[in-house]
Amino acid sequence: MRARPTIAFIAITSALVFGAAIAPASAATTTVTTVGEFTTALADCSSAPNTIVIGADIVDAANTLTVPCDTTIDLTTNDLTLRTLNIAAGVELEITGPTDGTEGVLTTNASSTSQAAIRTTGATLRVTGGEVHATGGFYGTIGGDEGSGGTFIVEGGTVTAISNAVYGSAIGGANGGGDPGGDGGVVTISGGSVTAITNSPYGVAIGSGAG
Repeated sequence: MRARPTIAFIAITSALVFGAAIAPASAATTTVTTVGEFTTALADCSSAPNTIVIGADIVDAANTLTVPCDTTIDLTTNDLTLRTLNIAAGVELEITGPTDGTEGVLTTNASSTSQAAIRTTGATLRVTGGEVHATGGFYGTIGGDEGSGGTFIVEGGTVTAISNAVYGSAIGGANGGGDPGGDGGVVTISGGSVTAITNSPYGVAIGSGAG
């Protein structure tokens, strides 16, 4: 008797190894009412990009504060008054708030300093609402302080920049003492209202510092 052929079925099982997905940290929204709460929230990059909601009028006219990671400051209807604000390189700071006349005001006043009121060298400042009022010192106002202006974008809200620098600019690069400083950076205005004023015959309203 003829032997029947034996047919062997070989099952090949593919083992699929799924790595555990690591979810990014959730962005945080924090409401602050004091200088201490504001500086703590500003320095916390563990959950960036963060939104800091200004829940009461806050004043810190003596210190320079740094924005170390992507942050949105929602002024709501309250005012935030600072001496100077430095945005770290590679970081974007967005200022927002109402635009119906109830908006709060971010005020920075670098008078009698060699710093920009809001320093954007290598960084981005975006305004989508609220009001920003910046007064510069010896060098630039919104932009560089003896450096380039970075990126400045206005999509809404109201911005007023006043330069008291001899060679600096209200918005853009700075130029200390007539020596070559930074370029004007990139300025894009697609909405809102922007006023740039220089009080020097050698200064620049928007652009790179004179000289």
